[in-house]
Amino acid sequence: MSMLVKVLEHTQRGRTVPRELFDALSPDEQEAVRAFEHSRRIEYGWRTITLSILRTATDLSRGRDPMQVLEELVHSSRQIINADVAYISVNDEETATTSVFMTSGVVTEKFRTIRIPFGVGVLGNVAAKKRASWTYDHGKDPEVTHVPDVDEAVQAEGIRGILGAPLTNNGKVVGALMVGDRRPRFYTADEIVVLDSLASLASVAFETSQLIEELEEAVATLQEAQGQSERQIRQLEALSEADAMLMDALTNGAQLTRVHEVITETLGCSAWFFRDRELLPLAAGRAPVAEETMRELIAASEAAGGIVTGEGVSALAISVNQRHVGAICVDRVVDDSEARILHRASLTFAAMVLFREALVAAESRQATDLVRKIFAGTAADEDVARLKRMTGLDVKEDAGLYVAVVTPGRRPLSAVTLDRLLADRGLIVEHGDHLCAVVRAPAGPEKALDPILALAAEEKSEVYAGAVRLPADVGEFVGAHSQAVLLAAGMRSLDLANRVATPSTFGSFGLLLNAGSETIDAIIDDTLGPLVRYDAQNRTELTRTAAEFFDNGRNIGATAKALFIHDNTVRQRVDRIASVLGEDWTTGPHAFDIHLALRAWQIRGRSV
Repeated sequence: MSMLVKVLEHTQRGRTVPRELFDALSPDEQEAVRAFEHSRRIEYGWRTITLSILRTATDLSRGRDPMQVLEELVHSSRQIINADVAYISVNDEETATTSVFMTSGVVTEKFRTIRIPFGVGVLGNVAAKKRASWTYDHGKDPEVTHVPDVDEAVQAEGIRGILGAPLTNNGKVVGALMVGDRRPRFYTADEIVVLDSLASLASVAFETSQLIEELEEAVATLQEAQGQSERQIRQLEALSEADAMLMDALTNGAQLTRVHEVITETLGCSAWFFRDRELLPLAAGRAPVAEETMRELIAASEAAGGIVTGEGVSALAISVNQRHVGAICVDRVVDDSEARILHRASLTFAAMVLFREALVAAESRQATDLVRKIFAGTAADEDVARLKRMTGLDVKEDAGLYVAVVTPGRRPLSAVTLDRLLADRGLIVEHGDHLCAVVRAPAGPEKALDPILALAAEEKSEVYAGAVRLPADVGEFVGAHSQAVLLAAGMRSLDLANRVATPSTFGSFGLLLNAGSETIDAIIDDTLGPLVRYDAQNRTELTRTAAEFFDNGRNIGATAKALFIHDNTVRQRVDRIASVLGEDWTTGPHAFDIHLALRAWQIRGRSV
């Protein structure tokens, strides 16, 4: 059995390759193995997170006891974040305190029974900012408000690092989902996003629990009073039906079109969805007011933190951690029961957006890692195949692909922004001190990169770009990337911003790309200085004529056609050039020097 087969057996079973087997591999093989193991761990981690979130959402949709769902969610939060403890706190408006409601991993009774005044600790920051907040070391953090009783309880539990995300109900913070560690800890952006997503589901479960309690109390009141109207019963049934339909939409495809259908079916009206302030193309009929009026109502709803009505339309802005993610508008003034359905739909809307963004971010990170491996020369055929599956880019078969290197100037542009500009043209990632892109360029790399160059010019910034056609052999990718780096560096050295250099851009002048700008200027002046100065003093175009003469194979007729002048005029100019530069300017070694200097003069913008 070969070492490769043994390595694959371990990696396929999710086990680390044993040290004795690992040591027998070459350094390149060792690096590839560790990179593969790291990738598998990342994929396994995100798969675990996704399954946990979907399992919780499925439990809710199947009508499981919300309290039991919350208990499992707290336990899952602790496992996913790999924290020592996890707990849910619930606010009490009458006493202006928050208390621990449900825990996992907590060992002291003092912490379980703690009552924290509003505004104190990390919980205070979560409630005040209405978004996730964390501390590296609670006892030593000056940004956290401290009171003796709370600090004693936290110290007794041994908690130091704390991360929390808000639980909301109808746009109001009602508690928090928290995790803690018995050591100082930095919490990553991914961990914050994950806890936020879990907190959104906890909010749904929490509100579901409250809704069930409200339904049970309402039914009891109906039975006791024996006189409640059928209208109230229908409202309660509609609330329960809408809740089940929204949970089904969340767990079966997570499509906003289904949420739209739930609203139109349960409320019997037309609805319009906005995503990132843009109207989504969902079937909604003719709007009773102009789109601009709906945008104004959405802005008012965002400021008010609830439903706003006007001109027969109700609008509800949807925000997550003070970030606007969308809005729902309906063509009626909703009552309290219908408002509750709208709020439940907005929670489902937000959960779908967060879940989709988390998946997109995970896939983007994987694609970025694959591109880096390809241009580092460590990619295997499976890596190339995975990149094709994830992005549609076939770096082995697509003949129209280029590797482009973009070096930022004084004001760097983010890879995320530039990747969005490229859209389906390709993929761009950060790679060392520059940005590296794989782009489809059937009309040439200048056309493919035009949106990036236009943005840089619009923002009065500079980018220096070099592009090389991607070779068919994966083993030659590193060389193509290095050549693109050299071209971009040449554009920067020559201060040719917001343009794209290809191997044909410089010609023989490419030999001087590593030379500094001052050296290149000296070469031009030493070789062409007399001719350039003659043009300046006599208002002639001898330097341009010399450049065209060389570019057209020293052919008088072709040069005349390129300059739109008579053949005799070209002959006269050639004689005049010879009197300035010497009779041998078109022959021997001197001709090469002259031609090279002319290329530099053309690229430098036709000035010494």
